[in-house]
Amino acid sequence: PAADTDYYVIAFGYNGGITSEAYMKTFRTLPGGSVEEVEFSVSVSNITPYSLNMNINSSDPTIFFMPGACVKEEYNEAEYIKYEEEAFDYYYTKSQEFNPSITVAEILDQYYYNGNTTVGVSGLMPDMEIMAYIYALDVHTGHVVKTFTFDAVARTESLSTERPAVELVGY
Repeated sequence: PAADTDYYVIAFGYNGGITSEAYMKTFRTLPGGSVEEVEFSVSVSNITPYSLNMNINSSDPTIFFMPGACVKEEYNEAEYIKYEEEAFDYYYTKSQEFNPSITVAEILDQYYYNGNTTVGVSGLMPDMEIMAYIYALDVHTGHVVKTFTFDAVARTESLSTERPAVELVGY
């Protein structure tokens, strides 16, 4: 699942027990792009008072990333990066408990994004201006190596001023 990574495939016959010699093939995936050169763009769709879809385009499908959205005044880059890296470390440590040979690349492939994607953002409030951020991740450590921010990507819809009324017109 990751660029510039060594992989091993082991094959053997099995019929209630091993019936052939084991064969191992190793290969290395092609080099990926550079986190320093990747570019992201963000657009939004399906805006409601409480949610929206964030459409992310990446110039390089080999770069893993974690997107997010919030109110600009609430954005604390150092704190958010710390949370993301703690989350990655937790996924990796807990996954190693049942699969000691799991790799950073496998965790990135399971829990993070690469390429073009659409992410649902919920838990918003009406008439709220939203910013987006994307953290590009290192394929060898899973930690943030570059930050991209996008101010004022959307404003959630306001609630309607219309108030329904019931009028009795007869029996």
